[in-house]
Amino acid sequence: MTIIAKDPLLAVAQTLLLIAQVVLLVAAAALAAAIPVLLVGRGQIAARLEASLGATAGTPLATLLAIVALALAIVALMWLFVRHLRRIIGTVAEGDPFVHANADRLGTMGWIAVGVQVLSIGIGLLALTLPDAAKEPLGPDAFNIAVTADSFSLDGVVLILVLFILARVFRKGAEMRTDLEGTV
Repeated sequence: MTIIAKDPLLAVAQTLLLIAQVVLLVAAAALAAAIPVLLVGRGQIAARLEASLGATAGTPLATLLAIVALALAIVALMWLFVRHLRRIIGTVAEGDPFVHANADRLGTMGWIAVGVQVLSIGIGLLALTLPDAAKEPLGPDAFNIAVTADSFSLDGVVLILVLFILARVFRKGAEMRTDLEGTV
């Protein structure tokens, strides 16, 4: 009997993370599809933006294209983050989490979190250049995505620190286990 069968929390976590990966893939596909749509229909989109926002043609369109590209990069990084987390949970389910691979995964997850923070700041800076009307919700029936300049997250910094510390803890645990196996 595997540990997952004994520990329903691991099974729930694996299931939720699998669902998260699927959602991230769908989001990545939608963002990837939006890029050529923005490029091909830029004339019509710019005209609609100009009419609805009073913005100069093309200015917000280039910014929106950059925001979509950065959002796609964030979604891709988050997919990788979840994949590493699922693999760590897999080693826990096997009963052997203190392996060097998990230390490497945690370190990589820390760098992924750094990348997400940097890209989020980039999106926030780009959002500053959008006309104020583009930042307003479109109404209760519209599909809205908030793009604001306050993209920096203290929670993200704490996550980064925890991941790098856990990577060191797991690396030290793997070294201690290797030393112990060598003495027995």
